Amino acid sequence: MTEYQDSHFSKELKESDLYILTEFFKVLGNPARIRILLLLMEQDLCVGDLADQLGITQSAVSRQLNLLKSNKLVRRRRDGKMIFYTLKGCQSALQ
Repeated sequence: MTEYQDSHFSKELKESDLYILTEFFKVLGNPARIRILLLLMEQDLCVGDLADQLGITQSAVSRQLNLLKSNKLVRRRRDGKMIFYTLKGCQSALQ
């Protein structure tokens, strides 16, 4: 453990940075959320489409999407009466 305490990374990371990283990895700690993110990497999808592809209820998908949205990983966009989810900031990450 001392090798990590003395590493270059641990000296540059503030306590607040470590907290943010911990929360980020908690969000990724659920297989359904990972699968949602992977599907949204391919295309924008609505809750119903995600539920069908994942084989889980729309309510379960909505709960996971709300958590991903509150952690700023996805965003919603309205197209008529439909609401589609997309990865947040993926365009800037690709450039």
